[in-house]
Amino acid sequence: MTRANHNDSSRRTRSAIPHLGCYLREIKHLNIDGANSIELEYSPQPDKIEEWVAEAYCEIDKLLSEVGLRG
Repeated sequence: MTRANHNDSSRRTRSAIPHLGCYLREIKHLNIDGANSIELEYSPQPDKIEEWVAEAYCEIDKLLSEVGLRG
């Protein structure tokens, strides 16, 4: 997940959850047969919500693929 830095909208901070990749790897090791859900927090810039969601989707897609959770 991604979000704009509140102090400088041209810079991006990556995941709002530190070590998200580690959490996803642990979820993979649980061998859950089904779907997982990840929520986005409220957008700090509602006028840029579409850009924000698209970026978040792309980043989580990469992480899910890297750990083998993307089906």
